[in-house]
Amino acid sequence: MLMEREGLIEGYAETFGRALTGGAFRITASGLRAHRSLRDGTQGDVEFGSEYRTVVFTDLVGSTEALSRLGDDAGRTAFRDVEHSIEDLSRSHGGRLVKNLGDGSLLSFASPRSALKFALAAQGAMAESSLGLRIGMAIGEPIEEDDDIHGAVVVQASRIADLGGAGDILVSDAIRQLLLGKGFVFEAEGEHELKGFDEPVRVWKARHESPDLADN
Repeated sequence: MLMEREGLIEGYAETFGRALTGGAFRITASGLRAHRSLRDGTQGDVEFGSEYRTVVFTDLVGSTEALSRLGDDAGRTAFRDVEHSIEDLSRSHGGRLVKNLGDGSLLSFASPRSALKFALAAQGAMAESSLGLRIGMAIGEPIEEDDDIHGAVVVQASRIADLGGAGDILVSDAIRQLLLGKGFVFEAEGEHELKGFDEPVRVWKARHESPDLADN
């Protein structure tokens, strides 16, 4: 029994330790559930309870130039339309809009699979827009306070979003590992030094779902 428990902790530490936020970690019940989900192949569907969240940043690319091109009134109307679309799509995918940021949004999801499905839908909705959207995602344990979220995972998601261009969905390596075999296609974007993090973070670009695997 002791050896089995130590094996679970070791597996959790290896998979979810520094990969989540690039820093320290602690053993939690939700973390052990996440480890078991990796073992059982259900990792893409697991909801990590009250502690773990997939944090998503959306950001309008070239928002200042867009305001100049469209004018203040038309530009703000276009931005609000995007905000409303993001909020509706996040709700329909089981997420929560934490706050709008003027030219972007901060969102939280219990499931990484739901978060990535939202991101793909959001980029699809932007296909006909004159505005460009980039999206960054990371998973970890944010600090929740007054309906807001803070902490290393929030910063990491923001930094990952900053690496992208219009149409991009960039995710941390931990998210990619959780979603392997779940119908999503990832392209390596290499390791990046993110401000505020001691170690390089491996980033992946999510392209689309594979029709053969999307319903698995």
